Amino acid sequence: MSSPASNEEKEKSGVRPFALIAGRAYKSLADDDQLVLDQRFIRELPFDVIAENLGVQETAARMRVTRAAVRFAEAVERLADFETPKRINRSRRRDTGRTIRTPPKRQQEPSPV
Repeated sequence: MSSPASNEEKEKSGVRPFALIAGRAYKSLADDDQLVLDQRFIRELPFDVIAENLGVQETAARMRVTRAAVRFAEAVERLADFETPKRINRSRRRDTGRTIRTPPKRQQEPSPV
């Protein structure tokens, strides 16, 4: 069991919110995608076993896992963009019209000698 301090550190570092987003992204996937991702990344089954479980060839199982992983990554990105607060860049000073701007210096034309 983890201590409360470590949970607070995780939340401050962004680990906990990412876990929530990843969980939501996983649940948003189709059942077939969840199945292949679970077999490959949670249970760590080799592709030949996944293929046998699905009743397909190994190359087809590899493609299903790859496509499901891409859809999962897209779902995570979509949710992260939607749920994380945007940082506002306030480092640039806004010109309120109060500053006095000096006109650019004109180059002097050489006088004819």
